[in-house]
Amino acid sequence: MSTTIKIAKISILTLSFLAWMTIFSVVILKNIELLALRPEAATTDVDISTFWSAAVFAWNGAHLAAFDLDAMRALQANASTGGAFVYPWLYPPAVMLILMPLGALSFINAWIALVIGSLLVLRAALRKFSHPYETLSFLVLFSPATLYCGLRGQLTMLLAAALLMGFANLIRGRELRSAAWMSLVTLKPQICLVLPVALAVSRSWSLMAFGLAFILVLSVVPLLILGLGYWAEWLNALEAQAAWLESVKAQQDGFFTPEAFSMYSMTWEAFFVNLGLEQLAGRLQWVFGLLMLSAMTAVWAAKGSSPELRASALLFSMIGASPYAWSYEVLFPLLGALVLVQVTWTARGRPRYGCWMAGMSAALFLAVWFGPLVRLGEQPISVAMMPLCLAGLTLALILSRTSACADGESARQP
Repeated sequence: MSTTIKIAKISILTLSFLAWMTIFSVVILKNIELLALRPEAATTDVDISTFWSAAVFAWNGAHLAAFDLDAMRALQANASTGGAFVYPWLYPPAVMLILMPLGALSFINAWIALVIGSLLVLRAALRKFSHPYETLSFLVLFSPATLYCGLRGQLTMLLAAALLMGFANLIRGRELRSAAWMSLVTLKPQICLVLPVALAVSRSWSLMAFGLAFILVLSVVPLLILGLGYWAEWLNALEAQAAWLESVKAQQDGFFTPEAFSMYSMTWEAFFVNLGLEQLAGRLQWVFGLLMLSAMTAVWAAKGSSPELRASALLFSMIGASPYAWSYEVLFPLLGALVLVQVTWTARGRPRYGCWMAGMSAALFLAVWFGPLVRLGEQPISVAMMPLCLAGLTLALILSRTSACADGESARQP
């Protein structure tokens, strides 16, 4: 039986790896062909276009040109869009410094380098956080969630790795290192809106103070390198983007419209648009978001919550409480499901809190792994992810109460 299980495990891991690499390679080859057919174009219509363009400007000493839409449009002469649309640069200065070496590479090479580097960094973080669970870690590494990151050339794998490293150090009692890693996640602020709430309800004041100090360093040091002009241009770019969003919303007749980049609005639009109930999609954002925030807060406030349970609750709630989330960010709930498996199963494959809890966590992991594939039309994120995130938060909340009861019984025993 053990030999059969090993063969099945190796087969599953091999298939996931080959499928991941095949799809990514096909996409890269198609983009190479597209660029070859349009030599005047510089990039294709993916998020890496902005990162590469800003990196090119920074590498050549003209970093402020990243805020010039005309200059960006010229460099992002997309083979797939004809350069009609430009992705604006809206990231803090530290991100530009991190990505600057990509500016020395061609667009396709920069894309491949970013994806390979992200996979290696995420692999290192998974080994640190989930060392005894190598099989599941490998499945996370080559999952649909990370594939979406690779196909768009996004930074989510790097942000997720930083968060995992932060929790790995927190579990070991290294608050200073934990704060340093977690502060890196704030480089994309809209994703970590729940983090200060979590730290506040758990009264992790020292961790919050260390984190604020590192965030200050991440804000000031890059500005000293790139110049104070970056700050003014960045604020202007954010204001211009906000004005554009408001103009788009004003043209619509909804409460919180799909065009306003709401994850829930765009996800549920397919259900309600034909019924003339577009406004209901926006209201669902608030309902689900508040439910997720409440559950996460309860887990972090519970005295019986371990750092692993708190990590899981935070990961599940990150995209739920964000007004701006896309398909490549489903990696966060997948990591949350991985942490729940670690909580409910021992490294030897034995349930910690009973077979029911262990079975639920295993089923949730599989559902979240396949969840991103359940899509309707042009949804930015799978319709399956919202109920799965709520299920994960519910399970984490139950486990926090179960752990507290178990600790209380142990304390009462003579």
